[in-house]
Amino acid sequence: MIADLNEKKGGELAGELGERASFVPADVTEPDQVQAAVDAAAALTGGLRISVCCAGIGWAERVASNRGPHQLQPFETVIRVNLIGTFNVLRIAAAAMLETEPV
Repeated sequence: MIADLNEKKGGELAGELGERASFVPADVTEPDQVQAAVDAAAALTGGLRISVCCAGIGWAERVASNRGPHQLQPFETVIRVNLIGTFNVLRIAAAAMLETEPV
């Protein structure tokens, strides 16, 4: 199961990987969307056994320059996606894994 914001690229990747791959749109910062992606993955395989979260954004900017201090909003967005989004996926995927029968 591939989950991503970019539906075009996510769908194309699933197509390249073959019939056993699927795509679902999801924003890692949105718990309902992550839950839907985890549920879809678990339904395909009879349970969730692994989760790989590689969502991340970022850009370089100085903390301060002759234009003034770094804007706070871009930093907050990076933290929301890279830290909170990663934790969001981790917590929802872990809960699903606890419901999966061991092999």
